Amino acid sequence: MNIAFVISTKIWSGVKTWMLEFGGELARQGDRVHYFASDTRFLQELEGQGASVHALKFGADYNPRTVLYFWRKFGALEIDIACMNIQKELRTAGIAARLRRIPVIHRVGLPGDISAKWDQRLTRRWIVTRMLVPSEVMREEILQVHPFVAPGQVACIHNGKRIVVPPKTEKGDPVRFAISSRLDPDKRHGDLLAALKRLLDEGVVNFRLDIYGEGSRREEIERTIRRMGLESRVRLAGFSRDLPALLPGYDFAVLVSGREGLPNTVLEYLAAGLPVVASDTGGTREAVEDGTNGFLFSPGDVVRLTELLKTCIALPAPRYAQLSANAQRRIAERFERSTQARRLHDFFQAAVGGPAVNAREAPNPDRRPAGTARHEERKDPA
Repeated sequence: MNIAFVISTKIWSGVKTWMLEFGGELARQGDRVHYFASDTRFLQELEGQGASVHALKFGADYNPRTVLYFWRKFGALEIDIACMNIQKELRTAGIAARLRRIPVIHRVGLPGDISAKWDQRLTRRWIVTRMLVPSEVMREEILQVHPFVAPGQVACIHNGKRIVVPPKTEKGDPVRFAISSRLDPDKRHGDLLAALKRLLDEGVVNFRLDIYGEGSRREEIERTIRRMGLESRVRLAGFSRDLPALLPGYDFAVLVSGREGLPNTVLEYLAAGLPVVASDTGGTREAVEDGTNGFLFSPGDVVRLTELLKTCIALPAPRYAQLSANAQRRIAERFERSTQARRLHDFFQAAVGGPAVNAREAPNPDRRPAGTARHEERKDPA
């Protein structure tokens, strides 16, 4: 099958990691994968892996030049199916795909990424073939909040990870925590810093925290760290694509977001054998089992978060080793990447060969079978 992944955003987000990892896995399993993107860092990462990369500037929504660019590229590459994330992509690459009767998959990371606005409803009606979400909780929420979305239009396929390190047997002293998420308001880093300040006030000092990520609140977080006297214990580590290699050097990982789908970082933590202290939001509970491979707390509950961090610091070695082993077992049983990639392939194949969700669309009897593509191109600046 010839698959196009389209992503227009400039910041690094979970969906880029998902496209990168799942696209690579699909290619290893025999599909041909093509990426269309504008983020230089993302493009460089893809080129380093030998992927079929197409760089462009998307411009405004409905830009006819951009639509024509995708129409030509999708035809030349004999694309079978196109997967994209946000409205700008649907309103450029999505239009081109549907003009060529290519199914369009809208990969939605959060329920709030879609709305009931008339233009988005028209986009889903005329352009989107199926929606794909990373958690069952999110699928149910979308169906409850948006009654105009048909149950058969939304599918859940979990993110996937590989386990490449053994489980951990003991924690360090000081205990090392890691958190990786955008430095934006909805990620609630302030709650974590407030909890750590409470630990200091109680005389608990044997901890360190590294914060990975970038975003609009970096300066504010820096000021908060200084104001709370956490400079010697909290480090802003910036963005890193080497996180999977770095995580085994930590003891625990943390998620404090107010709202999530199924965070990719949580699966990275678990695959590295790190028990996770996580806010119970979105599909996080599908990965983190309270008391089994980590601990859950209600978003914004700084008191409970403080208690859980203190529990982690004092955790006996045998209990810690059990949590770490359970973390990786959860990945192996439910979130193994090659298994999830096969599910994604089957989902794409069904969208290509099955009936269209939009009853107004007639089938194309001249459509060639999937998997017959002959063309593969490298970086093609627009």
